[in-house]
Amino acid sequence: MKAVIDRIEHDLAVLLLGDDEVRLDVPLHFLPREAKEGTWLRLDFRIDEHTTEERYRQNKFMLDKLINKRKENKKPI
Repeated sequence: MKAVIDRIEHDLAVLLLGDDEVRLDVPLHFLPREAKEGTWLRLDFRIDEHTTEERYRQNKFMLDKLINKRKENKKPI
């Protein structure tokens, strides 16, 4: 997918994506230093399976921990 930097507002670049020119505001620090108004960019969205699985495991661990803690607190004395 391609996008053009339509304009720069403060610390944001206003990108127009694809043929439909969908607006996307991106902090300038994510873009190459030489990027300026009128610069065309190639965008490549890819799934990061490793990080997705890692975060899933971390979240599941935390959720299980909370559920177990709650169950422990409900035990009769």
